[in-house]
Amino acid sequence: LQWPERSVSIAEIVVDRPKLAVWIGEDGALNLNTLLPLAASTDVTAQSAESATTAAAATAVDGSAATTAVAGEDDWDLQVAALKIVGMQLEFTDRSLAKPATLTIPQLNLTVSDISNQPGARLPFSLAAQIAAEGKLSLQGDAVVLPNIAVDSKLEIADIAISDLQPWVEPVAQILISDG
Repeated sequence: LQWPERSVSIAEIVVDRPKLAVWIGEDGALNLNTLLPLAASTDVTAQSAESATTAAAATAVDGSAATTAVAGEDDWDLQVAALKIVGMQLEFTDRSLAKPATLTIPQLNLTVSDISNQPGARLPFSLAAQIAAEGKLSLQGDAVVLPNIAVDSKLEIADIAISDLQPWVEPVAQILISDG
């Protein structure tokens, strides 16, 4: 932490063996959507002529106002050399299907490097996951998140049993996948 320079540098953040349950409800809504409140409306206003910074004002669902600074002289520089998620277990359940289905990811590892809140910063990443019993998925590449999201990556998938995807295939195609 460098106070006068408004800079924070972190060498490494490690999240070890987290477990996450994600589901789509009967109404089609993703449960993760409830983690963040949605704004009823958004208004962007200019500050006084003496100030070169701008602010975004949002009206919360309960009608209260919230203000967040946008790209101004008061911004902090944030740098994280590496973020690692190791041994994550993920269970995805789709309750919107006529017969609810679950897909498990018993092992997921993710590393994101050179994280920065500076516009245009490239974040190299690597993801490796086991899908269900024997499937493998890997994704490697670079991402930019500010000012707009852009991803350049290579995806590799191997040994995923197509029969694990039957619950999602059945509603759109009259096909029964019994094996494979």
